[in-house]
Amino acid sequence: MCFAVHPLLPTVAKLSPALYKRGPVSTSLARTMLHIRCGDDIREAFGASGIAGEFVRWADPLCQGPTPAGLTGEDWQQQRAGYLADRFGQPVAATGRYLAEQQANLDRWSEHEETVLWFEHDLFDQVILVYLLDWFAARTLGGHVLSLICIGDHAAVRPFRGLGQLDRDQLAALLPERRPVTAAQLDLGRRAWAAFRDPDPRAIEGLLRGDTSPLPFLADALRRHLQDFPGTGTGLARTQQLILEAVSQGASDPVEAFLAVQELEAAPWLGDSMFWPWLAELAEAAVPALAIDAPPDWPSYAPDLRGVDVHLTRDGHRLFYGELDWIAANGIDRWLGGVHLQGVEAAWRWDERAGRLVPA
Repeated sequence: MCFAVHPLLPTVAKLSPALYKRGPVSTSLARTMLHIRCGDDIREAFGASGIAGEFVRWADPLCQGPTPAGLTGEDWQQQRAGYLADRFGQPVAATGRYLAEQQANLDRWSEHEETVLWFEHDLFDQVILVYLLDWFAARTLGGHVLSLICIGDHAAVRPFRGLGQLDRDQLAALLPERRPVTAAQLDLGRRAWAAFRDPDPRAIEGLLRGDTSPLPFLADALRRHLQDFPGTGTGLARTQQLILEAVSQGASDPVEAFLAVQELEAAPWLGDSMFWPWLAELAEAAVPALAIDAPPDWPSYAPDLRGVDVHLTRDGHRLFYGELDWIAANGIDRWLGGVHLQGVEAAWRWDERAGRLVPA
């Protein structure tokens, strides 16, 4: 999970020239490296760590919004830019430039001898990881080394939420543990990305019935994605359900609600700037579940959101206890990967007890 005030920030930082390799460092054998991370959470510690190379952030939150199958190139960038601009309240032109810069940074992989992917176990990271594995699988790497660091825990940090918790020495110690990406990982990445983009979400369930061990955190991440389909009974996505649970348990402002949801998640994946629109939707719907005493420009991120009162409405209580259906009351217009749910009867629901999708 990559926490950031806003996802559209500078994406490149040069790192110091100290050299790290698997085993003892040899200057004559040291590779020039491109380091790819899905956010800025480790940027400062990374820059102080002495790790050689160039740091690039590739942070389009692909676990949110449209990723329809068959869309490529400029059409893909335009759709993603439109979604991100609308979701985060940014000018679409600036968002488009950010995505173009992000892609240009990625396109320079061949200027280096090794690319190191830095990821962790949550939904946000895993979806970007399979996107990048799919992208690299379509390239002829030749002698270029593609390596992966992907962890779900750390002995020095409990509970482990993400790489952003690690200090410079702990990050530096991870680099010698990187491993070359295998053919099996590239293949699974391609199949997972195709399933994620499929307009039929059963493609993901089919993938999960197979062997996902080459990417050991992928299965749990994709199941978490499926849990954000409207739930049977309430019509609420799991993210919405957790927000209502956090508020019902005493979170009284947006910041407290965000922090409480992180504690309720087994593998927190929702960064702060991604959280506010979820909260806003619950408050701004035709039949709102939350009431928020907010400033006029809310939900744009601001530190003074602490202290803004948030509480369940009467209908929020009914939703929380399964006495009202969110979709029937408010309809839905939401992309989940390649699936676009629209109208007052979402085509698919998530049955938590059965652990599977069911047609509406």
